[in-house]
Amino acid sequence: ASFEAALYPTTPAAPFSATPYPGTLVVSVDATDIARRIFTVHEEIPVSAGELRLYYPKWLPGGHDPSGPIEQIGGLTFTVDGKVLPWRRDPLDMYSFLVDVPAGASKLLVDFQFLSPLDPAQGRIVVTPEIIGLQWNTVALYPAGYRTRRITVQPNVKLPEGWKFGTALEVAVLEANNAPRIGRFGWKNQHASLESFAADAYLNEMGITTPLL
Repeated sequence: ASFEAALYPTTPAAPFSATPYPGTLVVSVDATDIARRIFTVHEEIPVSAGELRLYYPKWLPGGHDPSGPIEQIGGLTFTVDGKVLPWRRDPLDMYSFLVDVPAGASKLLVDFQFLSPLDPAQGRIVVTPEIIGLQWNTVALYPAGYRTRRITVQPNVKLPEGWKFGTALEVAVLEANNAPRIGRFGWKNQHASLESFAADAYLNEMGITTPLL
């Protein structure tokens, strides 16, 4: 056992908190650069002063090895109140990043690019001129010490002009003051109610406006 430990050193996992992560992570993705197949990511993470450990997703459902595509992220930058912060990678875990959050800070801004594959040899093709397969696990860092199901994330995406989306995530219900609900209607379940779906169809297919749109 000691020989194995020497061959495969690991960083002890942070203990899980029994409480939800305080605040909501906001992940905003600009997916309009389909020519270069690059996603530009801006993330806002509520924080407090001290050392912060962030993870890039390593183990994914349906996978059988730690194969999160960390080699496809670039330009990683951390800022607080306009000041760029130094960061370091855990020498024993390439999926783990450490940042020292200064006193008085309440929000950490994270910016990076996800360089999606150009060739199948590099991984799954997720961007073409006709379709984008945005996998949220590839465009987010999350704080250590909390179970991921107890970290609330608000996702936002900017699509190429004229594109529409489909998702299994909650979407805004127009007639309910944009309250979130699972999408069920439309070409790709992009509407959470029949009324929202009808209003969108009236506007985009017939040019008729409604109180909703």
